[in-house]
Amino acid sequence: MPEYFGPASSFQTERLLIKGIDFFSSGEAQDLLKNNVLKIMSPKVTKSLPPGWQNINSLEQADNWLNEQREECCFFIIQSKNNHKIIGFLFLYESPVLSASIDIRVGYLLSEEYWGKGLASELIGALITRCESLGTINSIIGGVEPENKGSIRVLEKSGFTIDNETNEGSLCYVYTFPNINSPAGNQVKESE
Repeated sequence: MPEYFGPASSFQTERLLIKGIDFFSSGEAQDLLKNNVLKIMSPKVTKSLPPGWQNINSLEQADNWLNEQREECCFFIIQSKNNHKIIGFLFLYESPVLSASIDIRVGYLLSEEYWGKGLASELIGALITRCESLGTINSIIGGVEPENKGSIRVLEKSGFTIDNETNEGSLCYVYTFPNINSPAGNQVKESE
């Protein structure tokens, strides 16, 4: 993943701070992070996630899960801007296809107590704005279970469109940016 989405990068919204994992590298911050994994990853939050994301009930399991995320994706901590409390996680995975433009897969988790407050829409909106400003992101892809009506609403409200249904029954939503090779991209470039 490019450095602007690396472990030392960050961005923010009106109510959220989104920080790369490197901001939490000290021993004390790591302990805080593990404790927050235990709080955030409740059975309701992880209900439709893979088995390795279920039943994380000890600091050792939380540490293992954190290490896996560091290796597999660009992993961000989501904090409340007003009190810096860790309220969730953002995951960005780069598509394995090599090209000048990049396709990103996105995932996020928010603590149950922060559901229904518009924070997920705010997060995804900021991610879209950030990606758009970079000019190298082709699309953002988000998978969601059909029964997860809240996340479906977030993606649709943010301008994602349904692309297809995967073999596992998940729905695939895509947000596509105009690129320089498309007619829309050429019009934008010519008018600048």
